[in-house]
Amino acid sequence: LQKTEFSGIKAIIFDIGGVLVENMGKPLLDHMGKEYSLDIGPLRAAWKKQWIPYKFGKLTEDEFWDNFLGSLDIKNEKDVLKKKIYTYFKEIDGTKEIVKLLKKKYKIAILSNHSKEWGHYITEKYEFDKLFDTIVISADIGLVKPDPEIFKLIASRLGLKPEECLFIDDKEANYVEAEHEGIRTIIFKNADQLKHDLDKIGIKVIKNVR
Repeated sequence: LQKTEFSGIKAIIFDIGGVLVENMGKPLLDHMGKEYSLDIGPLRAAWKKQWIPYKFGKLTEDEFWDNFLGSLDIKNEKDVLKKKIYTYFKEIDGTKEIVKLLKKKYKIAILSNHSKEWGHYITEKYEFDKLFDTIVISADIGLVKPDPEIFKLIASRLGLKPEECLFIDDKEANYVEAEHEGIRTIIFKNADQLKHDLDKIGIKVIKNVR
């Protein structure tokens, strides 16, 4: 990371899953594997098959669960699992604090591949809707990362050129396409690493000293 490559940044864009909030798929599927004595491979395949249209906004929450559980021949468990998944939407330690500090100097945004129901629940529960200047959830617009158009859209909504935006995501496929569109990127591992990488490029994340 070189400071000169990141000069002129005016907005910082955050992913939700794996950056602001823990990814919910793995713990849920691990739970289901144990609870229903199912192999993780078929579980993941069944999940992915329904998650793709769900994050595009092509399924409702109930349709997602009906299709997913129906393909696994799991009956009478929808209400239990539908409630269970919300317990896995937990904030990742430290990221929100970084966002609050960055907001003093930069525009901040969310760009997430998520369903309407889960994405909106998360943004409301953790008051991201009050904190972030712009929020783009894939299911709301019918576009998902790493489609180039979604990166153009977020820059447009921020009123900025792509090169004025920095994108923070935990998945390599997403940030490769973002960079191709001119958006600078940092891969997210944890809050301490993010602070360190931001500092290296001249974006200071420090609390005001009274």
